[in-house]
Amino acid sequence: MITKSLTDRWIPLSELGLNQTAQVMELDGDEGCRHRVEEMGLRAGAAIQMLRCDAPHIIAIDGRRVSFRFSDCVQVWVKPYKGLGTMHSDER
Repeated sequence: MITKSLTDRWIPLSELGLNQTAQVMELDGDEGCRHRVEEMGLRAGAAIQMLRCDAPHIIAIDGRRVSFRFSDCVQVWVKPYKGLGTMHSDER
């Protein structure tokens, strides 16, 4: 469960800071790439937390850790939660 409220602006997932939490808002790009990203759990409405900012990025989503490399074929837009935000241990 996320403990902070949402900000008003969307940013690319690649700009999310270490341990910062956000809600996935939209995926832009090639349909095939969007489908693969959605299969990983990165879909509109999902709550995520950035666990590692270096390539490959590691994000917490749906109770698991996912390794993710940003590419030109898809852009993931997120809406950060105010403050750093935290996820409860049962969601990491």
